[in-house]
Amino acid sequence: MTGVILCGGQGTRMRQITGDVPKSLLQVQGYRFIDLLLTQLRQAGCSRVVLCTGHGADMFVSELGHSWNGMELVYSREDTPLGTGGALALAKDQIQDDSAFVLNGDTFCACSFVSMRRVHVGTTSPHMTMAVLVNDYDYGHVFLTDVGLAQLVSHFGRIGSSGINVGIYIIDRDLIESIPNGEFVSLENSVFPRWIESGQIHAYTLYGFVNLLDVGKPGPYLDACEYLREKSSTFGCGSLDWVDSAYR
Repeated sequence: MTGVILCGGQGTRMRQITGDVPKSLLQVQGYRFIDLLLTQLRQAGCSRVVLCTGHGADMFVSELGHSWNGMELVYSREDTPLGTGGALALAKDQIQDDSAFVLNGDTFCACSFVSMRRVHVGTTSPHMTMAVLVNDYDYGHVFLTDVGLAQLVSHFGRIGSSGINVGIYIIDRDLIESIPNGEFVSLENSVFPRWIESGQIHAYTLYGFVNLLDVGKPGPYLDACEYLREKSSTFGCGSLDWVDSAYR
């Protein structure tokens, strides 16, 4: 399966801390934040990862090159901001499989990609599987039915007792093909509501205490650094063994 990481954001809220360094390339305890995401994709069996870049695109190529621990890295570069949906549409020719893992490049949630993929494969196509955390954070929310189908998504604000969209998706290529080319499109605000209405989004539900890290805003970024510092004290600075050994 192909992996896709959406890492083309402008990072305006973080520039007071990071300067011009893209959020995904921020150093945390001896590794880059994107290394967490690449570890998850490797764990899920991905052999190819498409990096959707924009701001700081050259830095990604310089830092990561064209391979990472046996996975091929390819780049899809937007010259003007296209939003999460537009960036994914731009990258669709780089996706060589029937479906792809798609990750937000500035968030990390510890969950089993292997189990999520198993759920996706067992569901009628074409569709998308969204990882949903049942907890009380201030992120985009979805309502769920008893059978685990996402019914409504809102990226901004709270919409009641519901699940949180943690920015981890498996999306069939046929759905990706339906996203308009060459224009600014938001997955969260434009694409997902349409797919939900047509019954094409299913939920992979995470319960209980699951760590959700965010490097997109200064406050959550500092919280993430503290959490990863604790992990480093256990596994050693620069070690990603804690990602690789958990949630298989």
